Amino acid sequence: MEELEHIPDWSLVQQYMHSSPAIFFYWVAEPDWPVEFVSENINQFGYSVEEFVLGRKKFSEIVHPQDLDRVIQEVEEYTARKLKSFTQQYRVLTCDGEVCWIDDHTVIQFNAAGEVTHYLGIITDITERKYADTALRLSQEKYRALVESTDDFIWEVDRNGVYTYCSPQVESLLGYLPGEMQGKTPFEFMTAADAAMVAGKFMAIAGRQQAFSALENTNLHRDGREIVLETSGVPFFDAEGELAGYRGIDRDITERKRTQHRLAAQREFLQSVIDGVHDAIMVINEDCSIELMNQVARDAMQPEFVADIDNPKCYEVSHHCEDPCDGKDHPCPLTKVIESGEAVTVVHRHFLADGSTAFVELVTSPLRNEDGEIRSVIEVARDVTGHVTARRELEEQKLTLQKLAHHDALTGLPNRLLFLDRLQQAVRKARRANRLLAVLFIDLDRFKQINDSLGHAMGDAVLKVISRRLEDCLREDDVVARLGGDEFTIIMDSLHNARHATTLAQKIIRAVQRPVRHKEQELYVSASVGISLYPQDGEDAAVLLRNADAAMYKAKGEGKNSFQFYTADMTELAFERVLMESHLHRALESDQFVVLYQPQIDLRTDRLVGLEALVRWQHPELGQVLPAKFITLAEDTGLILPLGEWVLKTACRQMACWYQDGLFPGRVAVNLTANQLKHDSFLPAVEHILNASSCRPEWLELEITEGVVMRQHEHSFQVLQQLKRLGIELAIDDFGTGYSSLAYLKRLPVSKLKIDRSFVRDIPEDDGDNAIARAVIAMGHSLGLRVIAEGVENSGQMAFLREAGCDEVQGYLCGPPLSADQITERLRK
Repeated sequence: MEELEHIPDWSLVQQYMHSSPAIFFYWVAEPDWPVEFVSENINQFGYSVEEFVLGRKKFSEIVHPQDLDRVIQEVEEYTARKLKSFTQQYRVLTCDGEVCWIDDHTVIQFNAAGEVTHYLGIITDITERKYADTALRLSQEKYRALVESTDDFIWEVDRNGVYTYCSPQVESLLGYLPGEMQGKTPFEFMTAADAAMVAGKFMAIAGRQQAFSALENTNLHRDGREIVLETSGVPFFDAEGELAGYRGIDRDITERKRTQHRLAAQREFLQSVIDGVHDAIMVINEDCSIELMNQVARDAMQPEFVADIDNPKCYEVSHHCEDPCDGKDHPCPLTKVIESGEAVTVVHRHFLADGSTAFVELVTSPLRNEDGEIRSVIEVARDVTGHVTARRELEEQKLTLQKLAHHDALTGLPNRLLFLDRLQQAVRKARRANRLLAVLFIDLDRFKQINDSLGHAMGDAVLKVISRRLEDCLREDDVVARLGGDEFTIIMDSLHNARHATTLAQKIIRAVQRPVRHKEQELYVSASVGISLYPQDGEDAAVLLRNADAAMYKAKGEGKNSFQFYTADMTELAFERVLMESHLHRALESDQFVVLYQPQIDLRTDRLVGLEALVRWQHPELGQVLPAKFITLAEDTGLILPLGEWVLKTACRQMACWYQDGLFPGRVAVNLTANQLKHDSFLPAVEHILNASSCRPEWLELEITEGVVMRQHEHSFQVLQQLKRLGIELAIDDFGTGYSSLAYLKRLPVSKLKIDRSFVRDIPEDDGDNAIARAVIAMGHSLGLRVIAEGVENSGQMAFLREAGCDEVQGYLCGPPLSADQITERLRK
């Protein structure tokens, strides 16, 4: 200690040591190393100076027991070699028993006789750096595990094409162990025909130092089988920028139909932390002048940027600029320390002359005088560019790996892994909301022929086009994925009924079968679709996917270009709808519809006063199809407009024929739907039909349900007013089944109410129906309307209605729906 006290400006040196981030130890070259001096910042480990200097705590006592023997042995070796200084890294224990890693730069002090008397240790806490190194190593092991877990064969060759690394997957791919491959070229495992051709291509690519992809080559398995591989590679370079070799992936494309999703090739990322770089240290006064700096800081100083070489400013030395630090890129730590009185850490960003960016971390602490006032600051500058850059690259690599791990490389769609995750989420959501969910499994028909005849590049182009078409078919929240090969899957959640899945399946089939045009070729594929529903077809993702797959194979087995539900009953109902829609289109074209007429009788005279036109479908195979089977479908498909117009035209022509023949059938009632009433062409069409058929408006009565009137309200009122002005009678059909407003009903230009058959069926036995029928009749008469009851099938019903004052009746008691010829015969009698 006496030797230290003779150092000039020892008090300033002591103050520097006490405030430096490094800890200074001065110990005697005796067993256990008694300490004569330690800087005050030993408190960062929880110890006090007094414990060592006064309490005679030995330096060896804080060295980790597991490291102590090694540290002593190394010190003895360095001392024996008469080194002036040496550096060690080992662990120490804090006062609380925590473990810290330190970097110990030790200077050996010899006396005049050449004997070791003391050691001066400059200790830096490197715990965080050690943990960062450990995290980096674990990260590298993690990525290597990912590489080795993929189904693809990952390789590395040098600039001459010789294998320097082969992943374990090569054994399952070609039957060779990695060690058997290394030291050889890929061309040695290819067929003779491919070896020379692929080698030539590779050497040309390597000469240009370019990446390559989808390089096909045929290889011989150890057992003699030919394995076709698709090879992609990227060059990598040494520290001098020279081509060092290629790294890449081989994928087995021998069997593409059920290819499993793979993880894309990963480049090994080696991230290093720069060790042994000395930090720049400066003691800075409040006016930014530098009181003391170390050699690293002095080396950084460029005289041309310093106004007074004997009194340099910190910003002149560190940033080579004329003004103090300020702003987002260069926050001034001096100002922050003086204002807060505490140590601060900031990061400066420097834009270098070569266009690159460097990041420097500044750790700045206050230096106080004897009165505790801040007289200056000590600033330690550390280049952290490597750390910042490495962290960004690691984050980018993680994002890339995440993207490749969850999406199909060709189409960009979610892959099987992401699809199953989304499906599990959708199942949980459907379970909570008690809603339906559909899974559609899609397989392309005739796709293998395209691959086999036109090549995989053409097949890939087709898959991309089909992927976009599938996306265009979906609702906003639906999910489409590519499982592999030519198989796709779709999730439809929050369904109200299974019919929506049917609609999407039809839409997909139509979209897929459109021709695909690529490079002046027109290609055709179709789709077989299987559908499973949650919860009836399965309550977890795996079961739903498996059942949709099974339904898809059923669709393939029944002719392809179609869809099947996993549940047989639902498949039958769905196909019945599709079949009916298809037949409905043909029925209009081939005159399969007929109009029957049901008599309407006046209860006071028992005479015929009108007919209701009822459309029937005479299917050549199914026989007569009732309206309940096809009217809703016609409305959904838009066919109700031409069908309704045909019925109206047929009825008007027939009325004109009867009157021209001297027969008097009264009026003909024709039903209208909501779609007809709201269509702009409806009124002009009615006028045209009346004129073309020579049917007088007073011979025609149009029936509308109260529900249609109430839904369309003002628009309905305007259309009905115009129909009334033409002279056409209007009636409210199925009265009592909707939600009529009496105030609105009073405004309508109708002349008749029709009591729905549901209220007629049980009269006179049911008192409730009796009361409803009487109320409707009374209300209709109070509004000046005639009242007709439909569905009258027995004399008891007719007697009750006659007694209640009903004006007209219609039903099988009066006559069933009859053909025009049968009505003609009845009128003649």
